[in-house]
Order: sequence, then structure tokens, then C-alpha cells
Amino acid sequence: MATVETQEKQFFIIEGLPRSGTTILTNIMNSFENGFCFSEPIWQLMQDPYNLKLGKLNNQIWPRSLRPETVIEQLKNVLNDDIYSIGGLKETYRDWQPECVNMVLDSDLQFRIFILRDPRYNFSGWKKSPFGSEYYDVDIFARNYERFCDRIKEKSQVTPTYVIKYENLCKSDDTLSYLSNALGNRFSLTGSLQLKQTGYHYGDARGNSSSLVSAPRESVDNLTSYEVGRCEDIMSLYQNIDEGLCLK
Repeated sequence: MATVETQEKQFFIIEGLPRSGTTILTNIMNSFENGFCFSEPIWQLMQDPYNLKLGKLNNQIWPRSLRPETVIEQLKNVLNDDIYSIGGLKETYRDWQPECVNMVLDSDLQFRIFILRDPRYNFSGWKKSPFGSEYYDVDIFARNYERFCDRIKEKSQVTPTYVIKYENLCKSDDTLSYLSNALGNRFSLTGSLQLKQTGYHYGDARGNSSSLVSAPRESVDNLTSYEVGRCEDIMSLYQNIDEGLCLK
């Protein structure tokens, strides 16, 4: 199993658009023997506060003591346990439901990870998701993609911020080396990566149950020509944000 070596404990958040690869990245971070990453606890508590799935943190935090506004404090208490060197959470960005990401303050964090996916394949994933009418509207998607990229630049001004590109993560022959390089060698990763089921039910079902980092799905067969063109209109946003540390 992979382990993390750090000089001090570090708390982080993973942010991404729906269907951008946040779940598999969460699974990777959860697979470190001395690390954890809770999948969408704030969003879960907002949606279904009495059915919270704790995953790796079972018996380390207690659902009845959790509310959206207390999640960060509770997770940081878990991180203070000697078991862990890094810990964090993943929340998904939607501009029509921003509470779950805005509740995580810059002062709470040692660093942020943003994950980006090629907009064509990202929107194709939206259209395959039975989440609601917003997910079938390419103009809403493009607006969110633009605002999410603005958010990356904004947050990089106040917190160490790293960008991971989903396609490159999934195509890497050595996931740990890729992740270490993308995170600027912020910590040392040793051992072998062995993914386990997360125990979470929020996020992509395949990612939650994955035992491997699989090749990315790169298909637009469910998109219209207008939708492909609209995604290509914002391709420069994807291309112009570099992986790794996002500099001020």
C-alpha cells in the first residue's frame, strides 16, 4: 500500500466539475495508508443528513455530530490523530449550488487540488448523468467551465493551488509519480498504489468501486454538432491552464 511522508500534517480539498474525475482522484488519495479524503460530506449532509456514508472514516467521526458547518472542524480533528499525515475532502463545483465549496475556507487549508477534464468529454459525461435538466444544457456547462477556471486563478492567489488534468492522470503509466510531480513534490509517496472501494455513494459509481486507474473515456458520440462546437469554443481554457502548481 502507498504511504505519504510529510514534514507536517496537511489538509486539502479536491474540487472539480461533475464528471471531471474527482471521484477517481478521491479514491487515489483515500488509498494512502496514512491519508484520507472524504467524498462530498458537505453536499451529502445538505441532501440527506441522516444517511451519511463515512467510508474510510467509519468509527472515526459520528454522523449525529456532523452538520455542514462542522464538517471541516471534525475532519481536521481526525487528521490530528497520529494515523494520518494528510487528510481532506472532495466537493463538486456547480455555480447554481455553490454552498458546498464556499463553506471550505482558504484559512482551513494547506493546499487545494483542482481537476480539469477536456470540455468535450466532460460535457459528454454530463449528458450521460441523470442529475437534472442543467446537465443537458451545454450553455450551462460552458458557463460553469468558465467560472470554474476563474475560480482556479482566484484561489491560487491565496492558497497553494495545484491543477491535475484527468486525461493525463488516467493515461499515466505510474500514477504515484504523476501525482507527485503534479503536486510539486509537496510530499513523498512511497509503496504501491492499491485502490479499494471507497464506501461512498456520492460521486461516480465506477470511480467509487474502481480497483484500477482506467483509461479515460474519450467519446462525443452522444453530443450534437452544436454541443461539440460549444465545447471546442472553451477548449482554450483547458489548454491554457498548466498542470502542477498554479502560480500567482
